[in-house]
Amino acid sequence: MDTFLAVCEAMNYTRAAEALGLTQPAVSGHIRMLEEEYGVKLFSYAGKKLTLTKAGEILKRSAITLQHDETVLKQRMGGAADLRKHMRFGATKTAGPYAAAFPLCDFSNETTI
Repeated sequence: MDTFLAVCEAMNYTRAAEALGLTQPAVSGHIRMLEEEYGVKLFSYAGKKLTLTKAGEILKRSAITLQHDETVLKQRMGGAADLRKHMRFGATKTAGPYAAAFPLCDFSNETTI
């Protein structure tokens, strides 16, 4: 849906790809998958101008609502996420299995999921 909304905003596959940090073929593939999933065309070309179809307009309105709902949900769930503990480390292949074992065990015993 993020790809779809980016194309809706830019009305250009290449600019949407740049905004998302994707390739243009990846963006085209995402849109194609959505069109196959819903069984409708979402965009059409009038000459070189990209426009939304009626189905695309419907999806755009719903996608914006879903995006907003997801943002609200993440905010509400944020308090629960703060209870999680994180551990990040790096090690060589030879030392990693030995040096990481005890800290990982300690971390695992302290962390509840």
